[in-house]
Amino acid sequence: MMSVFIFLLDKIKILLERIFSLTVGLLKILKERIKGLFIYRLCIYLYNSSVHVLASNKRIARFFAHGFIHTLTLLVLGISAYIMGSFIFESNTTSFNQMVYTFYGDTLNNYKLNYISFDKDLTKRNNNVYNDADVSLSCGYELINDSVEKKLVPPFKHLKSDDRCDLVSIIRRVTKNDIPDTIINQTIFDSVKYKYSKMSYQYYQAILNSTHERFYYFVSSIRDTTHIFHLKTWGPDRLIEKTKINPFFSFWIGIVTPDNTVLNDSSIIRIKMNDINTTNSTEGVTRPLIVEKAIPEPTSITINEIVYKGKELANVLSQKGVYISGVDPIKKDEVDQKNLKYTVFLGTIIAFMLDIIVQLILKWRKLKEKK
Repeated sequence: MMSVFIFLLDKIKILLERIFSLTVGLLKILKERIKGLFIYRLCIYLYNSSVHVLASNKRIARFFAHGFIHTLTLLVLGISAYIMGSFIFESNTTSFNQMVYTFYGDTLNNYKLNYISFDKDLTKRNNNVYNDADVSLSCGYELINDSVEKKLVPPFKHLKSDDRCDLVSIIRRVTKNDIPDTIINQTIFDSVKYKYSKMSYQYYQAILNSTHERFYYFVSSIRDTTHIFHLKTWGPDRLIEKTKINPFFSFWIGIVTPDNTVLNDSSIIRIKMNDINTTNSTEGVTRPLIVEKAIPEPTSITINEIVYKGKELANVLSQKGVYISGVDPIKKDEVDQKNLKYTVFLGTIIAFMLDIIVQLILKWRKLKEKK
């Protein structure tokens, strides 16, 4: 029995020796291959260069020996303090974006603006998700004077129809936000300059001067009996920043019309803030956006929408727009928790930094006295 045990020990010893020799061989091969790598040669070069610089300049060596770690720590803490301070500052600064629609009316002066229906969708959606009905706009015109002969313009040279036109409406849209300009002088409809609607006998086109400015042209032929134009703008919501940490928002929706414009009773401005309905409210709802201020005073305001019509809509026209401010409660809770942590961390970091600065001053003063 003892001989069998000794035999097994010898076998294990031989196996371990082979494993050891194989490991040593692999390490030697790996070492040789590492030496041939560019990164290895670069590290050796940088090391030798650093040693040469330190050997030839005693001041640098003295700095590394008496204060380098303190200075490096101070730099890291300073960067961390800057990042935390920037977060706290940005999270408490209310964003302000704008969207302005200017109605120039009929350039032929045959008709006057008497109807506007404006819908803006501000309901929550994921970052940069496009909505095909982000803005829905309709505007209508009525004849100024039946007894005066209307001014007609011949068909545009690029139109195939022989229609003559008696109404040319121009609307300018300007947005102001942090998005950089990426579009310069592009026509949305490239195949034809004007698109034609057989149902309404109307022509329209949109021209983008930049990412933040575009013009809409609507033209009525003499066969058009409605003189009402419809427009839908698709895109992500830019009035309330969905990607930023700031929970506080404010925005301006400008509605600029010719002086003395009087709209009919069907006109309305509707700003949709939340979408709480029968389908999504049976099991409870997500905390909605909260409107804290709306100027001028709306006709009605609910958790879902803000509506202007009648006398309140006339106030919007006289003010040339609507100002709204509010808060996203979900973002606010997240930001408040982070701000509390960052404030404590920031105070601690500043205390450490002051202590390091004092230690450095004392260390360098002692070093100067010894010198």
